[in-house]
This record gives sequence, C-alpha cells and structure tokens, in this order.
Amino acid sequence: MKIAYLDPGLSGRSGHNAAMLAEFDEALVGERGHAMTVFGSARLDPREFPGLRAELRPACRLDGYARPAAADLTDPARLAQLLQTVSEDLPPSRLAGFDAWLMPTAYPLHLLALARGAQACPAPRALRSVLGLLLPGAFWAADAASQQRLGAAFAEGVQGLGAATQAFAYSETGHFHFGSQRVALATLLPPLATANASRLAELAVASAARDEDGPPTLGFFGTPFGSKGIQLLQQAAQRLAAAGRMPACRLRIRLPQGYEQLCRHLQQIAPWIDAKSRSTSNAEYLAEMAEVDAVWALYDPLHYGDKMSGIVPEALSLGKPVLVAEGCVAIQEFLERHAPGAFIAAGYDLASVQAVLALEPGHWRPARRCARSHAPLLQQLKGMDRYLAVCGIH
Repeated sequence: MKIAYLDPGLSGRSGHNAAMLAEFDEALVGERGHAMTVFGSARLDPREFPGLRAELRPACRLDGYARPAAADLTDPARLAQLLQTVSEDLPPSRLAGFDAWLMPTAYPLHLLALARGAQACPAPRALRSVLGLLLPGAFWAADAASQQRLGAAFAEGVQGLGAATQAFAYSETGHFHFGSQRVALATLLPPLATANASRLAELAVASAARDEDGPPTLGFFGTPFGSKGIQLLQQAAQRLAAAGRMPACRLRIRLPQGYEQLCRHLQQIAPWIDAKSRSTSNAEYLAEMAEVDAVWALYDPLHYGDKMSGIVPEALSLGKPVLVAEGCVAIQEFLERHAPGAFIAAGYDLASVQAVLALEPGHWRPARRCARSHAPLLQQLKGMDRYLAVCGIH
C-alpha cells in the first residue's frame, strides 16, 4: 500500500506526535513493507529523524496545534483564507495516488479542507481515510462561538470524508463531541509496533515481581504543561520541604529534553525528588515508567474534562495505577471501562496533592494489584495488529 501519513502537528523530534510516527514507521514500513509519505508541519526538519524509513515532507504552513483567533473562525472570509492555505499545502493533486490517508491526530481545519478536496482525487471511493479524533474542539477554541464552529468543522470533515472515501473515525475515549452532540465511536489507542509491544509486556511482568514494601514512587512523565499539574506538584513538595516533613512516597520526574533548568530546581527542593530532562526513545520512556509504582495523571479538568491522556493507557499497560483528578470525565470513564479500581482520584488543588503525598503505602496497594490484573487487556488495546485490522489497513 501507499500511505499518506497526515500530521500537521508534527514539527519536531520530541513529543507525542514524533513518538507515534516512530511506531507507525516501524510497523507500516519496517514490518509490513508499505510505502509511507509523511506530511507534517512546514517547520519540520527531516534531518531530525535519522533512520526513519518513511519519506518526510514539511508541508503545512498552518501548524496543527495553532489556535486560530476567534475572528478567524467566525468571520467567513478569514476562515476561507485559512482553509485555502491548507488546501494549497495539501491539494488533491499532491495526495492522489495513495491507497490510504492516515491522520492519527485529526485537526479540525485540516480535516475540513481535506474533506472538501477529496472529491477531486481520482477514484476517491477506493481511498481509505483513517481519522483519530483525539483532541476535542475546545482544545483550539478561544471562546464558546469558536468551539461551536470547530465542532461543526469536525462534523463536516468526518461526514465529507465519509461520503467521498472509505472513512473510519475513532477516539481514545469511545466518543466525540461534535459541538453539543456526543457521538459514540470505536475506541482505539495510539498503537505500538511489535518490538515495543513485546518490550511493554516484558516490562510489565518484571515490574509485577517487584517488592511492594517501602515507600512507593510516584512518577510524572511527559512535557510539563501547566494543564498537567506540575505547578501543584512543585508547590506541594515545597511546602513539605519547608516544614521539614517527609512525604509517604518518593517523586520521580522525567521530562523531555529542554527542561533541564526546571529539573535542577525540582531536585533542589528535597532529596526525595529525582528529576531528569533528556531525550528518550519510546523503549527508554517505557522502561523509565516501569520503574515507578504509580503514575501522575492529576491533570486540570478545565483542559482534560473531555480529553484523554496517552500517559494513562501506557501506565496501565505496565501494570501501574494512575492518580487522576476529579472532573477529568473522559479519563475516568476510560478507567472505569477498561481498568476499574486501578486508579486513585483526588481534587485538583494544593490540599489534595499534599494529602496524596501523605498516603501510606498500603493505600496504593489495592490499586496497584488491580492495575496489574488489567495490564494484559491494555496491552491488547495498544497492539498495532489490532489497530490496523480495525482501521482496515493491512
């Protein structure tokens, strides 16, 4: 097959988008021998991806994660100009000749422009388009009117590609809000290729054999956006240290490259904080997570009320319970459906974080055992073979 991998949010070597690309490149090109062309942000530098088998093309002037101004979405002329930019960067003539369009993260304006241009492709009904609806319209919205317009863009994009191509849409949560309408979808997770899927299972087995005695280690992983509660964690640690008190757990913080100064500051707070910032492969990242006892997912409900976190299923696949914030409905619904009992919920506030750090080891034990029992199921959900079979890419 010839596959167009469409990710206007892919702009560099680090982060979630680059991690997903590495797995799809290994599975689709390395393992199955497909030809794959990656259309990323115009800021993309192919030299940052040594060893990648797919062809990388910097293409999209409108970065997938760029948040348009409210007037850009509500003013018809300004919206038309944005869509014209996308259409010029991803014209039907450039995307013709592919057997499948794979958009693991769907961005509303790019999705809408693709849908409007799909009819111009030769034999569009033979084309398979796979759409990962991972981020809600609220992610890009500056206000309520913008959110409504983005919901409509998602709806028109999915419906348009459904009419023109063999379209398949999914989400991590099993649903998606198209404006005020909540629609049930297939549940699929960003998958792992064979090597890392096998490594994940091995790490989970080895980790389950660890001794549960002693203070547990709570791990924070990923980019320390404000919406992920890093400030709350830092403030709670500072208060404990200032009072000369020890928490009932240790903290291990692993951030991507570029946050060395923050890690130095965190390390200086107390000796029970281990913070590092460095570039890691997917395998190294999973190995780091396998070494903790529980994983921080106490995220801001204002940002994660209807949004899933990739950290959560990865932690559960390793048999690690997660700490989640009350009000993060999508994450909690996912946990209740696929790993009930494998989490602890707390308020998204300083007092609640301080209380969590004071939890005795025995309080975590039932959640840890429950997470281990669900790990095989989550590993299946993270498998590439299942993902591709469901999506219709062979």
